[in-house]
Amino acid sequence: MLRTTRVSILEKAGYTVFSVVTDDDAMKLLETEQFDLILLGRRSQIPRTGLDQRLREKYPNLLTLKIKPTGDIVSSLPD
Repeated sequence: MLRTTRVSILEKAGYTVFSVVTDDDAMKLLETEQFDLILLGRRSQIPRTGLDQRLREKYPNLLTLKIKPTGDIVSSLPD
C-alpha cells in the first residue's frame, strides 16, 4: 500500500517512476535503466547485505534515500 501511494504521488508530481518488489528485481532493473534517485522504503529481504548495501557497492555514485520504519530518512550521498 505504501509503495503504491508513493508511486502515485511521485507520478502526479511529474516524475517517471519504476517500482519493484524484490531486491533482485531492483538490481536487474538497474542493469537496463539509469536513475537519478533510488527511494528505499522497506526492509531488505537479505538483512546483512540489504539492497542499500548492494547499491553502495555496485553503484557508489547513485543517490539513495531509505525511509526507515520510524519515518526517519537516511541518505547515502555519492562520494
